[in-house]
Amino acid sequence: MTGHENEVVVSEGIQRLGGDDFDEAIVKLVLARSKVRKTAPATRDLLCEECAARKEAVGPQTRRFLVDLTAVDRPPFSCGIDDVYSVCAPLVDATMELLDRVLRDPGRGRRDVAWSEVAGIYVVGGA
Repeated sequence: MTGHENEVVVSEGIQRLGGDDFDEAIVKLVLARSKVRKTAPATRDLLCEECAARKEAVGPQTRRFLVDLTAVDRPPFSCGIDDVYSVCAPLVDATMELLDRVLRDPGRGRRDVAWSEVAGIYVVGGA
C-alpha cells in the first residue's frame, strides 16, 4: 500500500448481524444447559450483559466458558469453549460467505481477487 489514498472496490455487509447476535446465541446455550426455562426481561438483560462480558474476555488460551448465574439464582455455568464456538458457528459462516463474495472482483468477471492485491479488509460494527 502506497500513498495516502484507499480505493474501495467493494463494500457489502450483513445489516442485521452484530455482537448482540453472538451474545444471544450464547445466552440461549447457557439457559438451555442450565435448565432455566423462563426469565423476566430485566433478568435476561443482566444475563446477556454477563455473557457479553465473558465473550469479550475469550482469548487464544481460553478452554472453559464460565458465566455467573446469580441473576437467575443458579450456581455458575461452565462449558467447554468449543460449545460456545459451535453455537456461534452459523453466524461466523454467514460472515465468511459474505467475505467470499466480496473477494471477487466485479471488474474482472467476479474472479477471485489475489491476496497480493488486498491491502486491507475493514470490518466495522454497528450501534
